[in-house]
Amino acid sequence: MAQYRPNGCLNRWMVRSMGVVMKWGVKSSFRHYILTSGSGKITAMGGADALEDGTFVFTGEDTSRPHDLRFCGDLRFSAHHGMLFVMVHDPWITRRDNDWDLSVTDVGHWPARTHRMVFARLGTPAVTESGLEFPEVRLTPEASLDFGGNYPAGTALDPIHVVDDMAEPSHPGPPRTPA
Repeated sequence: MAQYRPNGCLNRWMVRSMGVVMKWGVKSSFRHYILTSGSGKITAMGGADALEDGTFVFTGEDTSRPHDLRFCGDLRFSAHHGMLFVMVHDPWITRRDNDWDLSVTDVGHWPARTHRMVFARLGTPAVTESGLEFPEVRLTPEASLDFGGNYPAGTALDPIHVVDDMAEPSHPGPPRTPA
């Protein structure tokens, strides 16, 4: 079986952890909207790759914190000549007691990367043969603002999969630009 190898992590403060990746589609209807909006564009870079099925894979990072799953990558959605812009940068999954959060770099402080924002609340993960699956992923009020309020807090997002190895990899596809 071929093993998926991400394009590399540009985060200089962490050491890349080979073989651990986060696969996530963010929200399939949002991806569809972006790609059919005329000027829409989705860009994955810096440790994130677009897969042929339309989802994305983020490179894993080593962490000494046992309740953190850290990933690096930069995923940008833009449409309407930049009037709509959503960035998912360096996603981290963090466990707090019985709660799980997905945080990202807070773009309100960009280009500083030291501020984080909880992007989604995660349900209890399921253990699968390939790793962990978070079937319930819900948008937070703060992240709802990034979507211009079009998706209210609590909106269901795509499930998140954290895997040791992509057993049947979908190799990164060509850059996704509207036709």
